[in-house]
Amino acid sequence: MALMMMKVLMTASILSAAPLRVDYLTDTLSWKDTNLLLPKYSYFELIDVETGKTFQVQRRAGNKHADVQPVTEEDTKVMKEIYGGHWSWNRRAILVKSGSLLIPASMNGMPHGGGALQNGFPGHFCVHFLGSTTHKTPRPDFAHTLMIHKAAGELPEFIASLKPEGAMRVVEMAVKQRDEELLGKMLMEGSGMESEALLKKVETMKISSFEVKETNPFLSSVTAKVKWTDGKRRVHHSVMKLNLHQAEGISGWKIDGKELSGSF
Repeated sequence: MALMMMKVLMTASILSAAPLRVDYLTDTLSWKDTNLLLPKYSYFELIDVETGKTFQVQRRAGNKHADVQPVTEEDTKVMKEIYGGHWSWNRRAILVKSGSLLIPASMNGMPHGGGALQNGFPGHFCVHFLGSTTHKTPRPDFAHTLMIHKAAGELPEFIASLKPEGAMRVVEMAVKQRDEELLGKMLMEGSGMESEALLKKVETMKISSFEVKETNPFLSSVTAKVKWTDGKRRVHHSVMKLNLHQAEGISGWKIDGKELSGSF
């Protein structure tokens, strides 16, 4: 089994205490390997990267990814706290602890399907690993992939490797998940629009079609058809025309925040 070793620096704020900095050595495993390492009915621990909160789960099913359930009502309580007290399909970066291994992964927070444990959790939820897919699509879910790279401590490198369409998908996901920090990584510095202000203006965003024309290695024009809702949940349809910029030697394609805001 080939392992790629990397160092993850995880910052957690626990119970309003001072931020706790913890260094981990993690093993980034493919779904093929993880599927064997964590068989059905096995128990393992999930660590939420942003909060540092942990809870126990059992894998109950899943052949394209792991379908898991919190083990106890206390585990369900912790998981719901991680999601701010509300169940959500939003993806979150996690580390899966099994024995001496910490494996970068991604979870959603929405109970669905069947559940078998007496845990106060009405169903199961999904945990994805590198290369795993949803039940409906043959390709890995982009949002889960992004969170797996975040858990592995390589989010900047992954974003820098994306083409313009991928950069727009990151923006789409950041808006959908209300992720101000992630959206900020995609905006040009000094572009006149902060991610917080943009998220107040746009509630949801869904790209239905996409066209890219590369002007030169550092500038691409993007035309995208977008369905979006505003702060009052009114639905809009827009054709966005944006310029994506890539400064030489810098971290990937960036968008002018003022230009992006003016497209909504």
